[in-house]
Order: sequence, then structure tokens, then C-alpha cells
Amino acid sequence: MVLEQLRLYNFRCYDNAEFRPDPRFNVIVGLNGQGKTSILEAIGLVAFLRSFRNAKNSELTRFDESESCVTAMVNNRDLRAQLAVKIWSNRKQATFNGKSVRFLSEYVGKISAVSFSPTDLDIIRGAPENRRIWCDKISQTFDPEHTDIAVRYQKNLIQRNRILKMVAEGRASRLPDDFEVWTEELCSWGAKMIHNRIHSVDKTVDKIRRYYQEISGENTGINIRYISDIFDEVPCGQQSQVSLELIAQLLRKKLDASSAKEKVLGTTTVGPHRDDLEMTMEGHLARAFASQGEVRSLVLALRLTEVEIYKTFQGLSPILLIDDFSSELDARRRKFLLDYLAESDSQVFLSTTEELQIGKTFVVREGKISSSETIANGYHLTD
Repeated sequence: MVLEQLRLYNFRCYDNAEFRPDPRFNVIVGLNGQGKTSILEAIGLVAFLRSFRNAKNSELTRFDESESCVTAMVNNRDLRAQLAVKIWSNRKQATFNGKSVRFLSEYVGKISAVSFSPTDLDIIRGAPENRRIWCDKISQTFDPEHTDIAVRYQKNLIQRNRILKMVAEGRASRLPDDFEVWTEELCSWGAKMIHNRIHSVDKTVDKIRRYYQEISGENTGINIRYISDIFDEVPCGQQSQVSLELIAQLLRKKLDASSAKEKVLGTTTVGPHRDDLEMTMEGHLARAFASQGEVRSLVLALRLTEVEIYKTFQGLSPILLIDDFSSELDARRRKFLLDYLAESDSQVFLSTTEELQIGKTFVVREGKISSSETIANGYHLTD
């Protein structure tokens, strides 16, 4: 998997820029606020259809412009393709070889990529949504249909919540007949989401433990457990033994029990949109008790596990996006990651404020991208 060309139109601080990277190792260097992270973010956008910085659509478009676009030309096993994402304030539109994409599963995975960024710490210490996003990403790597399952669940959730909100606000005196349809569909797609997530986590835990030991040099007891209110009566650690059919029944039972509460709150209170992952180290919650160094090692282990899953289940090496390399890792972890990258066959994009003597260097200054080869007398970060 190689990114051959990237075009940015009104994206972040770029008005109209073209970037032709090296097929192996790219170092994007510049001072803070110059636009180097935006290049990685743009690559991530065409890969994930979302910003790895969790930015809103309106934040991705250049100031005073109404729309933006990122276009990528990729080569996957000698098959070249063009992918593009057009962005407005309230929506995105993805295209593949010039044709609009109807279903996310037709698009997601066309560019295989794994991002490493400062916001990754939120997977451990942040809100449950961050862990759900990570879990869904590995789930769609194991099963590309997971993306469409999640979309269908979300559509049913929106419709169900719309009805509940009308009742809560007094705009409807009772639940309409089609509420039962939305609830049944919600249980069907929600059960599939939960089932996929649980089994994806089970397949990754041993790999995460191995990478953590390699990174930190410590044999720490790491465990990840899927947490959902529907499993109140399921013995701890037995979630993976529960069938898809039983998960749907448990979800329906919990929704029925929450009916009165939902009519008051105007929202669906149970389901995969409320679930979480419990990450522990030696039996203690990582988000509460792990040191900053332990959290960084664990996050790096999570991301390297993603890379291995891509290689094993998709048979290709994903593009690696490493943001703010110079500030986020200590000397030990930097050396480990550089050694890993040197042995990897992935195309690498690494942003940093420091000049590194590896790969091909691109200098970013005020939204302009220049190869170090085109700059006379070397390149300098300061004027």
C-alpha cells in the first residue's frame, strides 16, 4: 500500500497544495502551527473518513471557505486508484475513482492506515467514546462489514431517539406504532456490533501484551474487558461465550426495562453507543492508576497491534502516520519505534519539529510544502 500523490484544496491552512511523497519513509518537519500535522490528518481523512484529531467538519476547511477536498492517488499491489473526500460544514462525500460511494464498506479499507498521535492517550485516559472508536476500528479490520453494521445501528438510533425526544418534550402523547420497528432493528444491528467488538478484543489482547513487553521491557499483566449494561447477569469474563442471538435478547430485555426512563430522558440509554472497554494493568484501571510512561507504552502497543492485524487479515502493510514524534516519546520509546519502522515495509509519514537523518525530508512553512532537495544550502526551521 503506497500513497503516490496527495492534493489538498482549502484543507486547514492549505489553499491548493500537491504532495508527492517517497514510497518508503517521509519526514515532515516544521515549527508548530505551520501545517505539518494537517498533511497526516489529510491522509488519515481519506483512509478513515474522519479526523484522527477528532476535528469537526467545519474545522477542516480553510477559513472563510465553504468547502474543502482531499484527493489521494494510491497504489495497492500494482492497482492504482483515486480516492477523494469532499467536506462541507454538515457532511462529507467520499468518491472512489470518481464515483460517489453509497456504502461505507465500499470505501473504508481502500487505504489501509494506522495513525499514532498525541490524542491517542485519550484511548486510555479519555471518555468511553475514544475506546469505542478504537474498538470499532480493529473490528472493521477483522470484518469490513462492521462499518456498515455500525452505520445502520446509528441510523436506527437516531430515529428512535427522535421519537423518544418528542415524547419527553410533550410533542407526542405516546410512542407511535413504528417505534417497535426501530427498536427491533436497533437490537439486531446493536447485537452484531457488540458481538464483533467482543471477539475483536479477544483476538488482540495477547498481541497487545507482547508488544507492551517489547516496548517497556516489563511483563505486565494487561487485560481488556468489554463492558455493557446488558451483561449484568453474565459472569465476569464470559461475554465471549454469549451467542449473537442471546446478545440481541439481552439488549431487548434491557431496553424494555429502561422504557419509562427513556421516555423521560428522551434518549436511548442502553446499547453499543454507551458501552466501554475496561483496560487494566496488574488488575488496576489503566486510566486511573497507570503512569504517563505506562500509558504511552500501552497506546503504542495498541497501535502496533492494529498494524499486525492489517498484515495478517488483509495481507498488506498499512501506511503509518506518526504525528509529533519529537515531543510525545521518550528516548527508549523513540528508539523502539524507529527500529520498528526501519524493519517495517510500510510507507511512513512522520511529523516532527526536529531534523532527522532518515528518509526523505519535506519542510512545511506557512502552509507550503517543499522537499529538502529543492531548497538551496540545506533547510532550516528558523528564518
